[in-house]
Amino acid sequence: MDSWRIKSADDGYKAPPPPTQKTVLVSTCDSMQEAAEMAYMACHLYKPADGVRVILKFHPQLTYKSLEDLISWPVPAHVKISETDIGTLLDESSLMVYSGSGVCDQALSQEVPVIHLRPQFELDADSLELVKHLRLEATGLDELRRQVDWLLENREEYVSQHREEWQEHLDDAYGEVSDQSYRTFVETT
Repeated sequence: MDSWRIKSADDGYKAPPPPTQKTVLVSTCDSMQEAAEMAYMACHLYKPADGVRVILKFHPQLTYKSLEDLISWPVPAHVKISETDIGTLLDESSLMVYSGSGVCDQALSQEVPVIHLRPQFELDADSLELVKHLRLEATGLDELRRQVDWLLENREEYVSQHREEWQEHLDDAYGEVSDQSYRTFVETT
């Protein structure tokens, strides 16, 4: 498998401009309970008058209809539930909030900063747990709002400071497998 690469001008790539409207992508995992918690956070993170667009992307195995029994609040007008592919949504987003979803690596490969929301009702399955310095973290709505506000204000500098570390992580996680690493894996399993 080829490594995920952060696209650069050296490759002839011209990055899309940052979204003109502050946009927060909230991406769920496939757990109904955790998805309901993330939906609650997405719907209550901002008020419509705050001018921040929120996109809620459920895991492909979930649909909004399957959560109707868990969600007891209306979805505000500034929160959009999307079935668009995650790559396109990341291109439109200022940042992404996730909990147990592995899509955080794709976000980093597209230079979209991530905030890990520690789940309140399930075991935490953060795929960036061993590399916490690559993301921000929050517990609960108030802390999430503070982290999102900070990241929206400091996004460009934050991305610039973390770009190399993100690429190193992606290279380590998705880079080519050498003969030595393959032999080590086969011999120890």
